[in-house]
Amino acid sequence: MKKLVVIAIVGGMLGAAAMVIGTKVTEDPLFCAGCHPMRPYHFSLQSSAHADLICNDCHVPRIPIIRQLYEGKSGAVDAIAYYITGYADVLHPKADTKRIVKANCLHCHGELMHLVDTEGRRCVECHRSVPHGELRTLQNANWPREL
Repeated sequence: MKKLVVIAIVGGMLGAAAMVIGTKVTEDPLFCAGCHPMRPYHFSLQSSAHADLICNDCHVPRIPIIRQLYEGKSGAVDAIAYYITGYADVLHPKADTKRIVKANCLHCHGELMHLVDTEGRRCVECHRSVPHGELRTLQNANWPREL
């Protein structure tokens, strides 16, 4: 019984350490820019009003454990799609990503939005170029292949 408790404690500690290290690595915008389709978004973010943010501030839920689980699931799906099936140069957000991005916009800018009806609408419908620029420009830009 004591061995089982020790194994559970050590396993929990190793799992927690892996989560902390994984979070630190994947919170770096250069990690996201590691895939070719993400580079234009990384470079456009650097010159935007949101340059002080990281990708996950907008694209991942804010609740800590859910944040790591979502990031792991989303990252795995994107990696599989990118390396096995091959992504196009432009990524299209899924429904859950759209919901998360809107919630994160309102988390920071909600005070400004108290008079605006956002029901059924996404922030990017009016603010498409914040913070990643116009899609046409991103698609046609000659972004560096390597960072």
